[in-house]
Amino acid sequence: MFEKAKYKKKPKSALQLEYDLFYMPFGVETEETNRTVYPIAGMLVERGSNLVIEHEMLSMPKTPSIAQGVLWAFLQGLEVRPSKVFVSKELRPILQPLAKIVGVELVESKLPCIREVRDFLKTVPMDLFE
Repeated sequence: MFEKAKYKKKPKSALQLEYDLFYMPFGVETEETNRTVYPIAGMLVERGSNLVIEHEMLSMPKTPSIAQGVLWAFLQGLEVRPSKVFVSKELRPILQPLAKIVGVELVESKLPCIREVRDFLKTVPMDLFE
């Protein structure tokens, strides 16, 4: 409750963001199991400029609690409260309870800015991530 109250004291801005949680387009070999796994990426992008504001790679499964937890952590890290957060059709019902609690408007979108960043990730040489 303290964190929610602290968050609501941040000034509201015209900032519009896109948020998504998705599997990375490349696999990573794990030493423990000698298997290739596809990490989950959480990403927060400024709509319009395509500036990646926050991102995190996770080895956990893509679950509702992870989706909510990553977005909440990203929002707490901002200096202001965004006016809107655009999310995918899949994530909107999952994130709606959090959005209602913290007072953020969720808008369903095809996430063009995140799609552009994801397309860029497919072209990046793998050795940049090692």
